[in-house]
Amino acid sequence: MANSEGRNSWVNGSWNASDIANAQTHLAPFIDELRGQAISTTPGRTASLIELQVAQILGLEREETELSEFIRTWYSSAEFTDGEKAIMEITEQFVLDVHSVTDEQFDKLRKYFSTPEILAMLFHIALCDGFGKLEMVA
Repeated sequence: MANSEGRNSWVNGSWNASDIANAQTHLAPFIDELRGQAISTTPGRTASLIELQVAQILGLEREETELSEFIRTWYSSAEFTDGEKAIMEITEQFVLDVHSVTDEQFDKLRKYFSTPEILAMLFHIALCDGFGKLEMVA
């Protein structure tokens, strides 16, 4: 999937190691491997939720899906589990102001996810946020 200017997006997963290699040859295998590991260790559909939510928060153009519509009102949607809502709450806060993520938000996550799952999700949020913002200025 490409954005309105035809560029591929990291957030939607269409960039890969070869694309990154064009810019930073020595980093490409590491970035792609880390991204893959983060996605593979995130529970359930949380990787997809994170990607869609970050794209929406940053205003990145993406193909609309039914899930995209639910994410707009995630806080009140019955489509999501309490665990999914907990990670979406932190995703939103992380993207808007990482310094305002609270201990209470992490306590909610700990009710539903293990420490390795939380770390994988946070890493995936950071990658989506960073590469999404890079897309905005590239």
